[in-house]
Amino acid sequence: IPFEEGKDYTTWKSQNPVIGTLIGKIVVIDDSLISVYESEDHLCAGSEYLLQVSETVYRNRGFAFKESERISSWAVQLTRVE
Repeated sequence: IPFEEGKDYTTWKSQNPVIGTLIGKIVVIDDSLISVYESEDHLCAGSEYLLQVSETVYRNRGFAFKESERISSWAVQLTRVE
């Protein structure tokens, strides 16, 4: 859902082929995007963090849990190639 004028947060919805429908919130804080989400059946939840390092580089960290078990975690750097 696009950000409403004057707001630094919004909600989102996504379809994951393994987990199912995910419903989340995302907020912009200074140079960062932080997202939290939960599956529609409330069995899975997670968080993701995107830090803008420069105009072409972002660092991303995140995790996902199914009930009390970690099913995924990651640390990546995204670099735009011209």
